[in-house]
Amino acid sequence: MARRAQFTDEMILDAAKQLKADGKPVSPWAVRGSIGGGKVSRIERILSENELTILDAEPVQIEQVFTLPSQFAPQVEQVQQAIHAAACEMWRTSTEMADNRVRDEFTAAKTAKDTAESELSKAREAVDRLEDEVEQLESEAETLKDEKKHLLLEQQNTKQTIASLETEKKSQAGQLSELKKMVERLEHDVKKERLKASENQGECRAKDNQIAALTSEKKQLQQEHTKVNASINDLSGRNHELTASLKKETSENEKLKKQVTNMINESTKFQAAIGGLESSVQGHTANIEKLEKQNNKITEENRTLVEKMGALHGELKSMKTGLKK
Repeated sequence: MARRAQFTDEMILDAAKQLKADGKPVSPWAVRGSIGGGKVSRIERILSENELTILDAEPVQIEQVFTLPSQFAPQVEQVQQAIHAAACEMWRTSTEMADNRVRDEFTAAKTAKDTAESELSKAREAVDRLEDEVEQLESEAETLKDEKKHLLLEQQNTKQTIASLETEKKSQAGQLSELKKMVERLEHDVKKERLKASENQGECRAKDNQIAALTSEKKQLQQEHTKVNASINDLSGRNHELTASLKKETSENEKLKKQVTNMINESTKFQAAIGGLESSVQGHTANIEKLEKQNNKITEENRTLVEKMGALHGELKSMKTGLKK
């Protein structure tokens, strides 16, 4: 029986690495399409077990501090207070706006992602179930093919046996016809001889014995002929039964082929739907990553602003101390 090709872990990982090297998205469906088969659940498990994440740290920038003359101390203090108040208000407002916006968008994106992942999981289970059913139907189709071959071979042997018996029947029919003609000739001769005188009685008896022997042989041939006819009839009935069984098996095989075709079409539709769901999941994931990057950027900008304010505050203190001296 034919078996489906097996795909090793190394084949799956090599295909994933090749997709990554080509700059293409690495997903269970993309890997499955690259290697030409395999169960999505198994490919997803192997990719999850061998996944690597690399985080690149950004370099830290150092700000240069400038010292102002002492005569600018009052203006610097006013500017410091104004900057501090504005920075505090900007920090509070921007933090609230960023938190609210990121929280809402993150919640919506996470909900959409969870929904898509749930639908994707259900679709994968459906595809796995359909693949198992297709394998079972293919196995049954192979079994029916073997049975059909066996029935065809048996039918061919039966036909050959019937042809041989037919030939033997014709041969025996010819022999029987010859014997009938011989018996008829002998009977005709006996009738002629019986008209002769009594001196020919011995010869008549011999011919009667010969006729009796030929008649006995004729009966035996007739019995064998009857048996051959019975055998031919039995084999003909068996041939009809085999032909009917072969037609039935052929019909069932065609039905199974149609079921396999329908299953494959349905599996293709599920795969297309899963591809759409997977693209949706990747889109939501990209949105979440984008929002996280925006949040990190805002947080970094706020942190930088606070550091600058702290530096200005320290510089103003130094300037005040220098002015007092």
